[in-house]
Amino acid sequence: MRLRFVSARSAGIFLAALCLTMPVAAQNDALAFKRTPALARGINLSNWFASSSDLSAAHIAKQVTPADLKLIHDLGFTYVRIGFDPGQFMANGGLDSSESRAALARMDEAIREAINNHLSVSLCLFPNDDYKRQLQGQSGADQFIFLWRMLAQHYASTDPDHLFYELMNEPELNDPYRWDGLQAAAVSAIRNVDLSHTIIATGSFYSGLPELLKVEPVRDGNVIYNFHFYEPMPFTHQGATWGSFEWNYYKDIPYPASPSDSRTRYLRDLRSDLEQLHIGWSMWEYSGGFGLVTRTPDGFAIPDAATVDALGLHTPGR
Repeated sequence: MRLRFVSARSAGIFLAALCLTMPVAAQNDALAFKRTPALARGINLSNWFASSSDLSAAHIAKQVTPADLKLIHDLGFTYVRIGFDPGQFMANGGLDSSESRAALARMDEAIREAINNHLSVSLCLFPNDDYKRQLQGQSGADQFIFLWRMLAQHYASTDPDHLFYELMNEPELNDPYRWDGLQAAAVSAIRNVDLSHTIIATGSFYSGLPELLKVEPVRDGNVIYNFHFYEPMPFTHQGATWGSFEWNYYKDIPYPASPSDSRTRYLRDLRSDLEQLHIGWSMWEYSGGFGLVTRTPDGFAIPDAATVDALGLHTPGR
């Protein structure tokens, strides 16, 4: 097998990814490499099609707007990561229900608007913990594979140079063999209906780098593997109100261990190291608790200049 660094991600503050492929199809192998520049600099569009109690048309329309997508491109990002909750496409008859068709149409429009703003899209299955636990059983596994086959069939004609299929955000299976099998089955299901699009796969149990190094690569050359990077956790997740309870009590931990503007130093150092290793990256997140932008009362997005500079990007108009 061949290891190669390609693309990136970490939550809390940052994201980084790794590409691992088997040299089984030279043409597709080259295709994955050709498309990796599209994943050089990314941002997560959180709470848009996932991780929100409100996935209505009204919420979708205001959470991320065409103006936001234009700003993201103008800042210098190359792609956006759109996580989607599978529930909106699988309930009440699956993709054939009127609710699912309406939700899919909204996601179609989001992808189209991103590509129109010269951004590539990583379309990522972003389920809740219960969905991930159900993957341990056959019914949950079948639903996961069926969903990706149906979505790949739906998006097969969409520009494959700018739309990527990311199989799952942080699987929770602590059995790498089980996850490897599910991942390989999903890739096979996609390839039954779509031979063109590049697939983004990952390791088991929250997509950590140690888990990625245990992965059995799928037998498909047109695949990029990613890993999620959060270290050191007490720094990157200090004050977070979700996850481990102790994060709430981590306050004012600097990086490095001396006072000043720690977040931007961390971002600049990690971003610089990744780029020197030719690893793309995607920051968590555009807006929200770890946001790149804050919003005015009328919804206008204002980027944080120091964070933009730490990411090696540029504020429009400056």
